[in-house]
Amino acid sequence: MADRQGIENALREHAIDAVVQLAGSINVGESMQNPGKYFRNNFSITVNLLEAMDAVGVKKLVFSSTAAVYGIPASSPIPEDAAKAPINPYGEAKYFIERLLGWYTSIRDFRCLSLRYFNAAGADPTCEIGEMHRPETHLIPLVILGALGKRPPVKVFGTDYPTEDGTAVRDYIHVADLARAPFPSTTNLWSKRRRLSRVS
Repeated sequence: MADRQGIENALREHAIDAVVQLAGSINVGESMQNPGKYFRNNFSITVNLLEAMDAVGVKKLVFSSTAAVYGIPASSPIPEDAAKAPINPYGEAKYFIERLLGWYTSIRDFRCLSLRYFNAAGADPTCEIGEMHRPETHLIPLVILGALGKRPPVKVFGTDYPTEDGTAVRDYIHVADLARAPFPSTTNLWSKRRRLSRVS
């Protein structure tokens, strides 16, 4: 993604009609330690992508954004038009990209869609692709590793949440559903079976 000419060559060679931008760094905590990495790996590479797309006439983009653009929301669930007030470099870089897409939409006649999901979990059901985190920072793998005795158990803090038992509740969406989200006309067994699940 840092190779702007390489992107342009790939777009031309494969006669690409639309792009789904999923690349970038995703660890919020790390973004607080190394903000430059997050603006470089998220914002700068997207500038490269947009310039390459514009050069070859590809005008459609689906962008993997984040609910972190909202910062600390005033209400839940978060309405799409809620104020954007990121509180970390990860969310800020994603919000920068969304604003940049707005300019490309108005100036370059692009058609862009930003998906602001959060708490993605799961793996490719075919086990053909995936991520390897070293060190692991994602909740569900950490809970599983704790249950297997391969790391200390995960501690859950707080008993004063507005839930039935006072403990925290988070919503998760399976990665296979996210992969299908921009293409609702495509049917797939996984997108039918795996719905947004609530995990406490």
